[in-house]
Amino acid sequence: MQRYKSIHTGPQIDSGVARALSGGEIDAALESKMEIEFLDNTDFTNPVAQAGIGGLHGSVAYAVDRWKLLSGTVSWGSNGLTLNGTIRQIREFAIGFSVVPSIEMHSGTATITYDDSTKYCDITSSGGTIKRAHLGLLEITDWAKVPQANYELQKCLMYYFRKHFLQYETVGLGYVGASWVTLMIGIGSKMRSDTPSAKLHGSLAFVGASPTANITSLTNCACSGAIASVGASAIASTQGACYAYPADSGGATIEIINDL
Repeated sequence: MQRYKSIHTGPQIDSGVARALSGGEIDAALESKMEIEFLDNTDFTNPVAQAGIGGLHGSVAYAVDRWKLLSGTVSWGSNGLTLNGTIRQIREFAIGFSVVPSIEMHSGTATITYDDSTKYCDITSSGGTIKRAHLGLLEITDWAKVPQANYELQKCLMYYFRKHFLQYETVGLGYVGASWVTLMIGIGSKMRSDTPSAKLHGSLAFVGASPTANITSLTNCACSGAIASVGASAIASTQGACYAYPADSGGATIEIINDL
């Protein structure tokens, strides 16, 4: 058993405590350090936007990944997002203590609010161009202290995956049964839950088994790790293992939707 190698008297302990930092000194030290970020995809000069700026995740409009477009319009340029309306990010979990939202503008004005009871972070603007949003322990006046966005695509893939497959490009491996098809697709990240929804834009054909018609819609989806398993109804003339590809010249797009 390891034992202490020195013994301190009460006065020595008191002397050590007296040399500790005061509350104000601790606050000053914290303010000189990098901030913590409680939001995803906050750098609007280089955002993750798998469905495009203002695109649809299924049937829901998003300004960019993780930020719903609640109202109005949004556009993008190298200086950031220009917003006429309101966007919202929903955190999966409450933070549980006081935090402060901040926003960095290229031009114009915007308001940013956060409510930990709903877990909503809202940004509203009338034509302002927003460079970055932030939710942290302190209000930001020096944006150099905000950590640079890292691994944002990986974070966003927990909530939404979208990929366009070219004609004849392999989408995934699967199996065709008597009245159904299942297909496994690599999605690059474990999602936040194992039961997302899936949407197919276009149609898929199969090699190794023969449905009587190409698949044009998906009926269910389940995730295990970074693999999504999607299903569809099909009447097969030949059953067995298969792989799928888009037969149409325009290809096909698959969405795996796990947004809040």
